[in-house]
Amino acid sequence: MPSHLAASSSNVTRESIKREHDEKRRIETLCQMSENRKVTCTLVHHRKLRSSNVVDSLIERRRLGFKMSDGFKAPMIRARVPFMNTTLRRKVFPEPANMYEVMDHMHTMQPSSDYTKILGLWSVRTTAVQRIQVLDLSPTSKFLNDSSYDSMGNESRDVKIETEIGIKPSGTAIMKSLSKVTHICWAPLSVDDRSNSAVLYTTMCILGRFPSLALFRRLDSSTVQEYRSTEFNLGKNAAWTCAWNSYNQQFSIGSEKKAILIDVETRRLWELNTRDGDVLTQIFSNQEKSLLYSGTRKGLVCCHDLRSSSTYYVSALVHESSVCCIQLLKDENYIICSTFSGRIQCWDLRMRKVVQEFPGHVNEYSRIPFHIDSTETVLCAAGQDCYTRIWSLKDSTLLHTIPPPFPASRDIIPAIRFSTEWARSSQAGLLMGIKDEIHFYSL
Repeated sequence: MPSHLAASSSNVTRESIKREHDEKRRIETLCQMSENRKVTCTLVHHRKLRSSNVVDSLIERRRLGFKMSDGFKAPMIRARVPFMNTTLRRKVFPEPANMYEVMDHMHTMQPSSDYTKILGLWSVRTTAVQRIQVLDLSPTSKFLNDSSYDSMGNESRDVKIETEIGIKPSGTAIMKSLSKVTHICWAPLSVDDRSNSAVLYTTMCILGRFPSLALFRRLDSSTVQEYRSTEFNLGKNAAWTCAWNSYNQQFSIGSEKKAILIDVETRRLWELNTRDGDVLTQIFSNQEKSLLYSGTRKGLVCCHDLRSSSTYYVSALVHESSVCCIQLLKDENYIICSTFSGRIQCWDLRMRKVVQEFPGHVNEYSRIPFHIDSTETVLCAAGQDCYTRIWSLKDSTLLHTIPPPFPASRDIIPAIRFSTEWARSSQAGLLMGIKDEIHFYSL
């Protein structure tokens, strides 16, 4: 065999050089974070000092008459985010009972409204099966013995109680193999429904042999006989995303060249005009219950008023590339949008212009979501480079960048969520699902 053919498999390419450089940078960052954990006492002291300085500064500003628009909690969170470290690393199924409990990667993470459950979508290893599973979150206590010595050299022992998050699969799992699950979301039956048991998800057959479906199911049943489901056949229409409106018992499907609105009780269907753009992301307004926002592949964010007899949108925002995620703030005069070009921007809906931008996000062509915590203090997103970035929502400052715990690959982009009240406790931090593991980065 000629020598140049024998060595062809070891050719150096731009991709291999970049991959090697990225892996070296990831390992260096992880080593630095590991060193930070080894000097826990110094870090904790610094965090307390930093927190004390923040509190003193806030008290002084209030004493001088400055208005504290976001109170004390938000500045404290922003001050502690840069010091986040891993405190939990756990497999979803530590001891798999069968091949369908051997997870390959977590693609989607949807917390419940009270942050006591997580709705997750995984791919199953060595199969073409996808698994939808609910995880219960509960606070667990761990007792630690802390030894200290006084000035006379006498040892004293203190018992400290450290709270962690317990993670346990619950309910009935959903397995899909012939069609791909494109989106999942919680589907509460009413505004006051806190059971966190009903889900809505969409499936689509890549080969086109089976129709696309929207399925509404309850996962709190203990037996197969109690396992209730409702299917909506969408025909050959693509189903990219879905959104649930608990006020009107309606849901919307992001489809090919249009959005589809369906009434659950009457099964009536409306096709909403999006100027022939595929709808990739959707959200209903919480204040104006009849407004639906849809982000399209053509770069439009269309607003439909469902009270109108017309199926045309009433307003639109124009982006330079496809819109992959949208999120309304509590003040619904503002909406945050992300695009395939990696730009995350905050728009003023009254003036229809960008008022804020969050730099550093990495995306080229993936439908990558971003997330805002319930206090609207931080915005976080996992990029196509698998790095998780956290920004201050107030001034769009990049607060922290977390490297992936595994070698970066576009097939294992982490699923993340940030909250200050996980499991109805004081546990605050970032929950990350990557491969078959759940990681928690605490404040």
